[in-house]
Amino acid sequence: KTCPLLPSKVLASRFTWRSILHPSKRSHRVVSPTFGQLITATLALLLLCGLDAARAQTDPMRIDNIVIEGNQRTDEDIIRRELLFAVSEPVDTTLFAESERNLRRLFFIGEVRIHAVADSGQLTVIVYVEDLYSRALSPLLSGQKNELSYGIAGLDYNLFGRGQSLQATVEKRAISGFWAETYFAEPRLSGTRHSLSGQLGAGTEGHAHSLEFARPFATLADPQAYGFSISSHRSLQRLYDNSQLNHRYSDSMQSGRFWFVRSFGHRVKIRPSLQ
Repeated sequence: KTCPLLPSKVLASRFTWRSILHPSKRSHRVVSPTFGQLITATLALLLLCGLDAARAQTDPMRIDNIVIEGNQRTDEDIIRRELLFAVSEPVDTTLFAESERNLRRLFFIGEVRIHAVADSGQLTVIVYVEDLYSRALSPLLSGQKNELSYGIAGLDYNLFGRGQSLQATVEKRAISGFWAETYFAEPRLSGTRHSLSGQLGAGTEGHAHSLEFARPFATLADPQAYGFSISSHRSLQRLYDNSQLNHRYSDSMQSGRFWFVRSFGHRVKIRPSLQ
């Protein structure tokens, strides 16, 4: 490897020492270096070149650019927020693999490939993803001939390409009557690692509402996860005797839940929880 630290004239048999040491002062006197001076200059040159080569070997390659490919409906920033690496950071293939797992956990993402390409001194990380169909509309039908329940349910778990989930259900239940329910989930609240989900359900004989806030594990190295939820339920219960309605009563419950999980270990994970 060529060392740019010293000019090639240092190794010449005859050169002007004063011109090298004091470039601003011109000298016409030519000095013949001694054997010891040549050895000293050679060793200095080899030392500087060795330091430069060692620095090049120990300095890791850094990411200059990240390119997202393959996404058609999903917004690019939804893909980027799942990546565990960023521009200007050193290349770490372990983070590449864990980022692939994060993306594959999303219901609307199929195949994922992450690899680095070096071109013209620039290192580009290419993230290829495959969008999956994320919408469903399903009829609901259950019960017997004289007690038939029917309805319809719609689901989109990549709402507007933002990775949010929305589900709406409308039913006509044979015994309890009309029922409508909506569920919404935001897995990355305001771009953070926190999630928020809620359910609103109401019908002729009761309701079912819930709200949950959580910070789940995002990487294998995360030390902890936590969350809490609150809910309210009310329904009409029926007691039968020999297929005959014997008694009806209203049942209601308000509840709250808190959980905390701690993660220990590297190769083997131990995660005790408190609820």
